Amino acid sequence: MLTPFDVIDGASVPARPGLYVLGCYDSRITFYSQQIRALSLAYALFEQGHLPANARIAVVGAGAGGITLAAALAATGGFRIYLFERSDDLMPLQRGATRRRIDPHIYDWPKEDARHEYAELPLLDWRSGSATQVRDDVMREFAAVRAAVGARLEVLLRHDVRSVTPAGADYEIAFEREPNAAELAQGLDRGNGHMRVDIVIFAFGFGIEPPRPIPNTNTESYWSDAGVPGPEITGKARPRFFVSGNGDGGLIDLVAAASADFSHASTIQAIIGQPGIEELTERLRTIDAQAREADAAGAPFDFVAAYDAEIAADVARLGLVDEMVRRLRPGVQLTFQTRDPSLMSVKTATLNRLAVYLVIKACAQNGIAQFHHVVCGTVDSVEPPAGHGRPDYLLECAGNQIPADKVIVRRGPDRQSVRHPFTNVLDGFEAHHAAWLARLAAETLVPTLSDAARAHFQRLSTEHALPMPRYMEAEMAQHVPIRIQLQRNGAQVRWTGDVAPAAAATIWSTQAREAHIISLATPPELGALAHAIARLAIHADRALLVANVPAWRAFLIRLSIESNHAEDLRLPTLRALGADGAILNPVLMPVDAASTELNDAMDQWVLAAIDVHLQAYFATGADPGRKIQFRTEAALRASMRDIWAEWRASFNGAPALLARFLRLILCALDDDDSEDEARVLVGPLKLKGLIRATTVALAVASGWRAMTPHGTRPGNLSRAFADQIHTGHACAADMINGESMALSAAKFMWRTNFVVLPMVHKPTEFSALSDTSLAKIEDGIPRLTEVDDRLNVVLTVNDAFVGAVGAGADALTALLMQAQEFHFSRMNKAIERAVIA
Repeated sequence: MLTPFDVIDGASVPARPGLYVLGCYDSRITFYSQQIRALSLAYALFEQGHLPANARIAVVGAGAGGITLAAALAATGGFRIYLFERSDDLMPLQRGATRRRIDPHIYDWPKEDARHEYAELPLLDWRSGSATQVRDDVMREFAAVRAAVGARLEVLLRHDVRSVTPAGADYEIAFEREPNAAELAQGLDRGNGHMRVDIVIFAFGFGIEPPRPIPNTNTESYWSDAGVPGPEITGKARPRFFVSGNGDGGLIDLVAAASADFSHASTIQAIIGQPGIEELTERLRTIDAQAREADAAGAPFDFVAAYDAEIAADVARLGLVDEMVRRLRPGVQLTFQTRDPSLMSVKTATLNRLAVYLVIKACAQNGIAQFHHVVCGTVDSVEPPAGHGRPDYLLECAGNQIPADKVIVRRGPDRQSVRHPFTNVLDGFEAHHAAWLARLAAETLVPTLSDAARAHFQRLSTEHALPMPRYMEAEMAQHVPIRIQLQRNGAQVRWTGDVAPAAAATIWSTQAREAHIISLATPPELGALAHAIARLAIHADRALLVANVPAWRAFLIRLSIESNHAEDLRLPTLRALGADGAILNPVLMPVDAASTELNDAMDQWVLAAIDVHLQAYFATGADPGRKIQFRTEAALRASMRDIWAEWRASFNGAPALLARFLRLILCALDDDDSEDEARVLVGPLKLKGLIRATTVALAVASGWRAMTPHGTRPGNLSRAFADQIHTGHACAADMINGESMALSAAKFMWRTNFVVLPMVHKPTEFSALSDTSLAKIEDGIPRLTEVDDRLNVVLTVNDAFVGAVGAGADALTALLMQAQEFHFSRMNKAIERAVIA
């Protein structure tokens, strides 16, 4: 680990006391490493006595390193800090970069703890996420430091430092100031200014990428969302990408260009989360060590050859190549250009090199996708020939002409243009720093923060009462329960607490905190709202109902563990009323309105959960948790997906239609007396039946056509058939009136023309009803004139149905038509016997 002396030595400009450079000449400049360098330098300057009392310190550049350094120096105290940034905002590169991911330690993989997603810094801490999210977290903490130190830290936005000139023991800073929008509106132009300071620290870090590194081509910045290769040319059968530069940015974007739907986080997880990947880590470390030795000796190193020799067989065996093949953009043609013969550099992250190696192997295995490596010092753009198939770009590299639809250049920022205004004071630093890097080698590549520096800034953070990082606050908030309170207020209910009725279903989420539902009213006082509250509590994984326990217990028992319709419902935990309470966000509303709003919100939660499962099933046949339990042919799944889109749209526009559809899936009874009780059944605990019933209904709708959700009694489905509307009931209830569905379905009086029973696997004797002599049926049973109400087409998920959906739409339609014809044949025989009798 670097000592404070080492840190200062590596940052000091020879013969320029008080002039320092932060990371700008280092080889691996990441967000996290710049912060570590900044904290280390701030501590070293303090610990070694290089900060005079009341010193005026200029920090040039407000990226990750600059703002961390400014915050650290300001928190240390006793100095005046001026933070210069020529942009109109701090950390401008990461602003709006939602598609780039920043991880604090992942570039250290395969070292231990590389997957750890917390930076765990004593100042300006953050958690891995998109660049925008990380920036927001850091900016929040930086604002807290500014508030704590007051005028000691001054941020100078739109200040472009044009020169730094020695002035005795001080430095004279000359800058141009761009006017803001209000000043421009007043006609003010840019102005020039000067400032004298004791210490200058250059922290321009990444620098700016040149917009056209190859003439006549456009390359978006690495940090812009447009700079991440996306689906913009997927319409081409063989999209052609030209990627230049073998730094980490180039390697990442080569993988992105190769991917059909690139997600940095997903790609990382696909590699480091692959079962058995730990088998490779020691060999990867050995290869890295060999590469560093070769680099130190000035010799080239062929990573591809090393990987071929050491890990090729294992990456194939572990499924890593197959996974990358699955992710490939269809037909992609990749050209990767480097300036030297080595395809990869030892200065890049092991994980990025491995990802590129997997892309190379995936292209070779795929056959249609292609990967080519070309070497040339310069790349020129020439005019593509006219005619069919004309590429967007034609590039010339070492005498070869390479067509491309997209050009991505990642050769790093234009550091020379950033450094140029300061050559008068930086002369000699590059050679000095290169010697320092060579002397301390690996210790400089991945900087670490010393225990002493960490303790120093932790103490300062406590002294300034700085807030804990956002991720810690979020984790602590998970231990604070969500509170909801309701009580009668005349003809209305008063709802207070952390969430409104329309958002209460969020407590069903698997990530939700514990919920305390506090009812100052008894079930009779709440009416229909009591059933909605019971539903909310029964299906919540971590809910506590604080209420009049005797009044609520019997009510909840009847709706949960002693339900006549469903199994596996749990009795919520009850606690007597005490000091609990929630008074925030009070809302007064009619009781029925509160019940409707809460139930509708829970229905929408269930609809969204069903949709998530179905979309994955439609796309790939995936069925996590085996909720559907049968395979469906791909074209039939596509048809079901289209029908589901129509159903979902109708549900979103008609809450009552959705409510009827869902509750009748879980309850066979369709009457006013059962409605509130049936609605209690609908929630996360019964998702399996809801998903399976919806899937079976969609399959039947694909075969029968013209079948839609039905919004009035009887049933929850309807079908246009022979100029008539036939009603249907898709029902996945566990029980009917306390008796298991398997035993009671055959004798239950279904009120619809057809019945879909997705949880019944074997054909039952429903057709026996058609053999009953209708003239002998007792009163209360439909007679001959009501024969359609009694003689139902009953569909179960038996072997024939499973085989048909697996075969496709034609087989399913044939099965449904056969069932229908068989039904009418038996019905006609029953009618004939009834007439004869």
